[in-house]
Amino acid sequence: MYTNNIPLTIYLSQYYKLLIRFGFGNYTLTGSLLGVFCIDATIIITSLILKELRDKKTAVFFIAFNIFNPIIYLWGTFYYTTIVALPFMMLGIYLIVILQREKKLTYFCLKAFLFAIVLYIGTQLRPTTSFVLIGLIAFSILKIFTYKFNRNHVILHGKKLLCGIAAFFIGLLLVHISYHSLLDPTMEADYNKTKFPATHWVMMGLKDNGGFDWGDEQATLARETKEDKIKFNKKQIHSRIEAMGIRGMGELFVKKLIYTWSDGSHDYPVTMRASHNYTNYHKYITGEKKDPFIIYCQIFNITILLFLFIQMVKLFRNNINPKSLLIYIILLGGFLFHILWEANPKYSLNFIFLVLFIDMEALPDFFQNEHLSQLFNKVVPALGNIFILLSLIISFILYPHFTKDSMTFHDLVQGQFVSNKDRIGDMYQGSYIQQSFHTSRAFNNVEIQVFNNSSSQDAIYRFELLDENQTVKYTADFSPTTKNMIELIEFNFETIVPKKASTFYIKISSDGVEANDAIIFCMSNKQGYDVFPHGNLFVNDQEIAGDIAFSVSEVSKAPYTSSFLYVLFIGSVLLIEYLIFYYYKKRGQVHIRSLIPHS
Repeated sequence: MYTNNIPLTIYLSQYYKLLIRFGFGNYTLTGSLLGVFCIDATIIITSLILKELRDKKTAVFFIAFNIFNPIIYLWGTFYYTTIVALPFMMLGIYLIVILQREKKLTYFCLKAFLFAIVLYIGTQLRPTTSFVLIGLIAFSILKIFTYKFNRNHVILHGKKLLCGIAAFFIGLLLVHISYHSLLDPTMEADYNKTKFPATHWVMMGLKDNGGFDWGDEQATLARETKEDKIKFNKKQIHSRIEAMGIRGMGELFVKKLIYTWSDGSHDYPVTMRASHNYTNYHKYITGEKKDPFIIYCQIFNITILLFLFIQMVKLFRNNINPKSLLIYIILLGGFLFHILWEANPKYSLNFIFLVLFIDMEALPDFFQNEHLSQLFNKVVPALGNIFILLSLIISFILYPHFTKDSMTFHDLVQGQFVSNKDRIGDMYQGSYIQQSFHTSRAFNNVEIQVFNNSSSQDAIYRFELLDENQTVKYTADFSPTTKNMIELIEFNFETIVPKKASTFYIKISSDGVEANDAIIFCMSNKQGYDVFPHGNLFVNDQEIAGDIAFSVSEVSKAPYTSSFLYVLFIGSVLLIEYLIFYYYKKRGQVHIRSLIPHS
């Protein structure tokens, strides 16, 4: 139903086949290396655009600036369409930039041909890559209104432009034929029946904060044909817009922009919550100790959005580099897309390097401002003692919250919540589910996801936790408490500490449950692919290629950190503050503009 993922699957299969020929068969490692390559390539391509439109110093500064960019560390190993499409968008922009100054007809046509290939593949991976072409068309229309026509000039450039357009369409045709030579022998589905139309995501974006909605997905999925899906979606779109009115639509648009752009981690902890091997990396990046890193991500995000805002103000005052206008247009398209489409923090990743490019244009002008330098040199020393005093007061107030007050931590041991769209039905009168998982870590909590689509809440199921010797370690009965919605059933027990890495089993039986009272158990990938290879699922006596939606964790209550570490951290912060203010007091004025490259 999400047919936009098919091109990535096709291209990944060719990538893996090539690596296997050279003896590289570790899919996770080689996939992660692909993600790292895409991030690094995007940084390099963006620096080349800065070199062309700004200067070499800014390009080098941009590369150095990315040392502080948490996105490249978090998302570098994530090789979904969000990341793989990034270099295609920036490479498309770079080709447009160098095409504008290309004088040789042959090279112009070759670059136009390459632009077609980059745009086609990039749009397949992520449709937002097409904004490069849309931006180019809008940019060209704006240039026409300011263009001073000269007959000879028009004839010369018109010939080159026509040849470039021809090369562009030849490139599109060839890459289209090549792609379908890979697709046609592989995929047999009738997409007119299976795929979700674009109206589905517009409909889903008109509810709550504009994010994913499971009920909307199921409602669209229930319509058999594409025409029925579109008809249903349009009806819902019309009724939701009518119900909200103009004011409600405006509030929704603001919510969607905030939801998409306000998260500095771009929803990374949620995306990467499923882990087979929980380590300190997970604890401090996605687990219960992630707060300091998330705070850093938010500080970085606020900073880049602040400089974006400054540059947008300059744009409306017609005070920006006209050569960079194309990038502003594409980013504007990104904001409009987030208003109209389903909102998601991950979607902003597709445009984040456009934001960083604009920041690199804003930073030099911001720090070269003489009034800012004078204000900075006056304010910083004067506020030094006050700032240190405020830091001491705040650290004293926060001390008990971090070192004394208990917090509840869910330390993930094993889990399979990465997808819960499939279902295990007919769980009544003697049926059972058995799910295994493998771990060496202590745990005292199990959660499973169920869906009660009956009008009854009378079903009583038996939950059992067994060790590898089939010895029952814990048992409990449970019933659904909600109707027509996904529900999380939680089981808490005495902490189990395995002596070695062991296999455990979750068993759910339905003795005495009537067919009309039966609930449905959420699972993933029953169609044949098991993304959780560390466990097996049996429904009655038959093994299923999938897993129930479950998690195993160690729930504990403890202070966030110790007094020693807290004092050490606060002491380090105060020392850094003191050294900064002492430096200013001792040296007098510092020209901060000299720290930032400028042309």
